[in-house]
Amino acid sequence: MLTQEEKELAIEISNLLEKKDIENAIPKIEEIISISNNDKLKKQYSNLLVQLKNIKKYPNKRQEKEKEEFAIKVEKPTVTFKEVIGMDKLKEELVRELRLMLNGREAVIKHKLKPSGLLLYGPPGVGKTFFLEALAGEFHMNMLKPDLGTLMSQWVGETEKNIKRLINIALKNQPCLIILDEVDSKLRNRASIEARGESVVTLNATTQFLETMQDIHSENIRVLFTGATNRIWDVDPAAKRPGRLGTLIYTPPPNLKERFMLFRHYLKTVDNLKIGPFGYFFLAMATAQYSPSDIEEICIQSKKEMVYKIINSKEAKEYETKTFTKEEYLKAKAEALILKKPPEVLSTKNVMEVIKKKFKNSSLDIWYVEAYKSMLGWTEIQKRTIKGRIFSKTTKEKIVHDGIITTDERKLYKDMLKNIKRVHRLWPFTILIRKISRIMVL
Repeated sequence: MLTQEEKELAIEISNLLEKKDIENAIPKIEEIISISNNDKLKKQYSNLLVQLKNIKKYPNKRQEKEKEEFAIKVEKPTVTFKEVIGMDKLKEELVRELRLMLNGREAVIKHKLKPSGLLLYGPPGVGKTFFLEALAGEFHMNMLKPDLGTLMSQWVGETEKNIKRLINIALKNQPCLIILDEVDSKLRNRASIEARGESVVTLNATTQFLETMQDIHSENIRVLFTGATNRIWDVDPAAKRPGRLGTLIYTPPPNLKERFMLFRHYLKTVDNLKIGPFGYFFLAMATAQYSPSDIEEICIQSKKEMVYKIINSKEAKEYETKTFTKEEYLKAKAEALILKKPPEVLSTKNVMEVIKKKFKNSSLDIWYVEAYKSMLGWTEIQKRTIKGRIFSKTTKEKIVHDGIITTDERKLYKDMLKNIKRVHRLWPFTILIRKISRIMVL
């Protein structure tokens, strides 16, 4: 247990460190070490004393280290809309905002048309971040993708400085697109932060971002904030208002046509591909409500299986181990006896076997359940057993859990809500389509 004097000194040291007043903190730490009989406390403050003296002795080294740690690379995306499969409606909606900001400068300044930040929301793995990168590439813009580890700091006030450094880099590299991936972790709902008793650093980071976005979206600055999230209900409401990330666009999973095109895109590298239009159709049907990342992984695993078969085949081993003298080679070549390398062959059946073995369910299935509960709530039946001396009685109690979003937010996310309800209603039909498609091919 700490004495009253030790407690007072510990509080005073903590306050000085928060203010980064190292000069006055050091003598207080030396004082608590000298008066304390607690070995654990002495060791803790002795280590802290050594660190603070090093910072005081080499202040420039600490600044250099901070600069090294905050190394956000300015990227020039090489991907464009050509690499984005489908999403035609989304392309039309997002192109207008950037075209106005970049090409209509005179009209923007004349009419004081402030740009509006973009926030893509929807299930995970549908290509939201990739689409924003392609958007930057399409308009030849610089791109910044700050991660949470780079922005957040254990020092009070340092996170806010990091956000200002980020903005300075963006201003020096105009036109620039700032992509905040997983917005729900960077712009957390401040009410939930306070309710959970989380760090003040997280709260300050959200507040600083909101202030910065309001200032940066000016008619004279060609910097645009964009974001992507699959937990839109966890994003702070103030971040979703006009002037910040005010343009909310729902990004749904691919439809049948887009899944058809995704399989064609990811399997086009195979030389001898034995998949026709009907094959792609059945693959698209078998992956109803799958995300593009699911389909990409299915194609990767299918190609791996194909390569494993080639490597382990008898022809491949003979091809690799067979040796010829010059005379034998010329004779074999003349008689067309040279062993050929085994060809790459991939059929609809091969891909469907991979789906059946390794990808029976979509990665979105769990997300749809979570999203339904968060947005619409759920009902559960609790059983309660009352035991008596002779008989026992079991009662059922219906408990209704409300969704965490408000009525206004339901209107705001109406596109996603409509999709979630539809998936929930047609879930048995989706499972049936998947099973029938797999049976018909296998």
